[in-house]
Amino acid sequence: MKYNNVVRNLYDKYFHIASSQKEYLDNYFKDKLSSSSYLYESRVKSIESFALKLETGRNAFEDFFACRFIVIKKDDIKKIKNELQNNNIKIINSRPADINETTKNPDNFAFDELRLYVQYMQPISMPEKEFLNNVFEIQIMTLYSFVWAQTTHDLIYKGSEISWGKARVAYQIKALLEQAQYAIDTINKTEDEYFPKNTLYETQKEMIQYIKSVWDIALLPSDLNRLSNNILNLIKILNSNFKEMQDVLNKQKQEDNGFIPINITPYQYILKSYFRHKPEHLLNLLAKNPKKNFHIALIEDLDVDESIVKKLVKKGVLNDFRQVSVD
Repeated sequence: MKYNNVVRNLYDKYFHIASSQKEYLDNYFKDKLSSSSYLYESRVKSIESFALKLETGRNAFEDFFACRFIVIKKDDIKKIKNELQNNNIKIINSRPADINETTKNPDNFAFDELRLYVQYMQPISMPEKEFLNNVFEIQIMTLYSFVWAQTTHDLIYKGSEISWGKARVAYQIKALLEQAQYAIDTINKTEDEYFPKNTLYETQKEMIQYIKSVWDIALLPSDLNRLSNNILNLIKILNSNFKEMQDVLNKQKQEDNGFIPINITPYQYILKSYFRHKPEHLLNLLAKNPKKNFHIALIEDLDVDESIVKKLVKKGVLNDFRQVSVD
């Protein structure tokens, strides 16, 4: 595409400004906003896109520099918006005006992600940088909306061909992704009673509740799912059961004067309880063939019968990590 001198001069002028703006704000957002809650990308408009937008009659400068924050949940959109406003970003215009309202018909799935046209308000304490006075665009969207926009944008808005059928499918995909987004955003409100009960899940749920009743929550890992599953696997390999586990644990607690040491993990403490009060479960393993990738893990010095430990290690049902070198 050919561009006359007017277009080229305008583009070159704003490209220099926008490039400086991009470099500064990319670093600014990285420094000021929590990077764990979003993905960030930015761009300076190409000359082709600029020239075509000029001829639409719309403002071709408001998004000469634009950046995008991609979040997981829709609730995060409002959080990012608030965080931006708390960090010297003044909103000049917003499309849509209110993210909680829409004028779209329910059968309309056109792109309507939040676009903010903003200005960086330079602190009085910093030397003024003129390139920062320009209005620029910030998009805040969910990951699903981003994926849809990336895969269909050229097809619907900027492609070299036009196809009603492809556009139709693209909007059908948008509807499916919106439904997926709704499911993710509301998953914590899902009522378990709506679904049939699964015995394995119910047992693990019971195990988690039991662990939380015995150990102080501050001493437990955040991943109680994995911890409970590890303990249930230990019970399974020992051919024991939930009730018997509670019995041996109570006996060990009595031996420890009612207190569980805080320097030992729940898994290791339960393993110690079996060693001390139900060693027959461990000895029975000597007559079985060990299952691949299904071993007991001994990590702590548990004050247990070392002769049994050696036999279990030799049999291949127990991994003894206590003497593993860190070199």
